Amino acid sequence: MGEIHDLRQSQREIAEIKERLAKRGGPPENPTMDINERVAGLEARFDALVPTLATKEDLQRELAQVRSAINEQTWKIVGWVTIAGGLLVAAAYSFSRHSY
Repeated sequence: MGEIHDLRQSQREIAEIKERLAKRGGPPENPTMDINERVAGLEARFDALVPTLATKEDLQRELAQVRSAINEQTWKIVGWVTIAGGLLVAAAYSFSRHSY
């Protein structure tokens, strides 16, 4: 019984998707739309999309900025760890020298 229900539900979902595509004018549900109209619609979408895409130069510039930021942070961390390690060594030496 569950399989029949699932099949009917799947068929309803497929029918709903087909209806939505037909309303949007998407292929192949809209046979009245000729190929030129479909291509013009795709070209309009691409024309709106292309200016928002990153170029190779954009990506290289962003990668250089990320690498620079990582390098700066790495040296800050190395500095702080060195200072903290030095302070720990000094404290351990001080405790060992002055403990009775």
